[in-house]
Amino acid sequence: IKSGQAETSAGHVALAVGDSKHGSGGMLDLHGGSSMSSEGGFVNIIAGSSIDSLGGSAILGAGSSSSGRGGDVEVSSGSSVMEESGMIVLQSSAGVRSGDVSVTTSSADESSGNIMLETGASASRAGSISLVSGLSTTEVGSDVLVQSGSSTDNIGGQTSVQSGHGISGGSLNLASGTGSEANGGDVKLSASSGGMSGRGGEVFIHAGSSSSVEAGGLLKMQAGDGAEIGGNSLISAGAGHIGGSLSLKSGAGSVSSGEIVVASEAGTDSSGSISLETGHVTSVGASGDVLVSSGNSEGNAGIVVLTAGVSHNDGSSVRIEGGSSTSAQGG
Repeated sequence: IKSGQAETSAGHVALAVGDSKHGSGGMLDLHGGSSMSSEGGFVNIIAGSSIDSLGGSAILGAGSSSSGRGGDVEVSSGSSVMEESGMIVLQSSAGVRSGDVSVTTSSADESSGNIMLETGASASRAGSISLVSGLSTTEVGSDVLVQSGSSTDNIGGQTSVQSGHGISGGSLNLASGTGSEANGGDVKLSASSGGMSGRGGEVFIHAGSSSSVEAGGLLKMQAGDGAEIGGNSLISAGAGHIGGSLSLKSGAGSVSSGEIVVASEAGTDSSGSISLETGHVTSVGASGDVLVSSGNSEGNAGIVVLTAGVSHNDGSSVRIEGGSSTSAQGG
């Protein structure tokens, strides 16, 4: 079935089934031929090409309804009894700049439609989902953005990333890219600022609990190793008219609370120092105090011990020194 050619606009070909007033409209089947020993016949739906203008569009749409639910569009590959089922490939064609692939639901007065990207279940291993941007040769690598929806009058949507459940839960790996010659990529985990009457968002990093006799999950924060100098670890509270507090506290226990150990690592020539000091004050106000005390107890309170390390040469000193003053009596 072919329309006639023309110098301006070629004729149309309309393939349609009849309407119905009270029953179902007619069905249109477009079916490739079957084969006993070779491939089944193809069904090609291809829009027309153009030399000097835009190529034709191919539109596949379901039927509309005035008072009921609109029709569905279902694209499925062929099934197989003995081998894999067929693939579904959704891609734009090559070009100087390849075309975009857009998967969106339409806007609505009440709730817009959801987008579900899910692989099928399996008795052995279910399929994976890969979300990967394309490789760039000379320019900066492409971005991957996962963002929940905003709201003008209510709370913005949540973005949840969670590994799978199992006998042992799956791991969740968040890592930046490696650098072949320069720096590795950064990992930034930050909450957003608040409005005029609100506070900034909080950041929670929480290891998992355990309901058995085993210990709860370990929370480990470690800077990277270096061939010459290792990376630094910095934990700092926020600045403000009154700066934020920094609390380091062990876990509570029904028998005994946990320990806090602050120590520098061992070294071959010398170990690192530990400095405990309050900040300087540039005005006439007082700098912060340093308090070292053990907790109260109904029995025996803990002792406070200041001890210098053991040495093969002369023993090291323990020195407690009051503050000096440039214009008044020293401490």
